Amino acid sequence: DFYFGCIEQVELEEFKSLENVHFILYEDLSRVNRMLYEIPKLIEQYSFDFAHFQYVIPLKKYKKCVYINTIHDVLFIDYPQYFPFKYRLVRKLLFKRSANTCDILLTVSEYSKNAITNHFGIERDKIKVLSNGISDRYFLAYNRSEVRSQVKREFGIENYFLMVSRIEPRKNQA
Repeated sequence: DFYFGCIEQVELEEFKSLENVHFILYEDLSRVNRMLYEIPKLIEQYSFDFAHFQYVIPLKKYKKCVYINTIHDVLFIDYPQYFPFKYRLVRKLLFKRSANTCDILLTVSEYSKNAITNHFGIERDKIKVLSNGISDRYFLAYNRSEVRSQVKREFGIENYFLMVSRIEPRKNQA
């Protein structure tokens, strides 16, 4: 069984027919309170074998549960000029503690693995690289002119540039 914690009710088509996928609606909207109290309580209540987090794990860790943590990057350390001081300070402390406390540490690239090793003093062999997955449908053949016509029909545009990213100075959208 897979349980996903959510701050609002979700209706994901991919999971509707799966009986082994469950959603837990968080009661507390505060991210800090969830990490300090609610999530540890849920882990104990449900007796989870594994819990997977991104970047930061809860302060309270149950020995019966394997904590998996994925740190995608530590760019706030590598490029401090793009991040406020408080943001960098808090995340550096939390990420480092989480990286050293979790049972399994994952990242998405060799670049991030090297950065985590250098900045947090974690041995390279304790970090596993698990690349981001892409659906097979994105590799299917398609007719480029048909797709351009469909975009023009549906959205009324011919010339466009698609940027899938957060808008931040370091992303260089300008």
